Amino acid sequence: MRTVLFKTSEPATAEGMVEFYIVSLSLRDLDEKISVVQEIHGWWNNSNRKATLDREFASPPETFASFSDAIDRYCAIRVHRAKAGFVHSFSWDGFVGYPTNYKQIDPSAEPRYRSSNGSSH
Repeated sequence: MRTVLFKTSEPATAEGMVEFYIVSLSLRDLDEKISVVQEIHGWWNNSNRKATLDREFASPPETFASFSDAIDRYCAIRVHRAKAGFVHSFSWDGFVGYPTNYKQIDPSAEPRYRSSNGSSH
């Protein structure tokens, strides 16, 4: 699962550098069922149609033995970024072609996630 978050609903036509966050959830180890959540920050440049990743953004991959806990973390990151204005969500694998599967995120309507101790946030 991977989503690219922007502050604009038209990232492929916006002028200048367009800031984004990629939030991903993947399965690292099929046998042990280890899930990984990672966040990447960068900018999309429509002039040269290339993404530049922020090398100084420190968000190492987070591993989870529970897929449910990984989903909770994935949702928490999406809500956090949506509250900062990154409410336009797309699928845009490798920044090839154009973004698809547009969804505007309403952080107040997002499902509540639970922490590993079972409490809601």
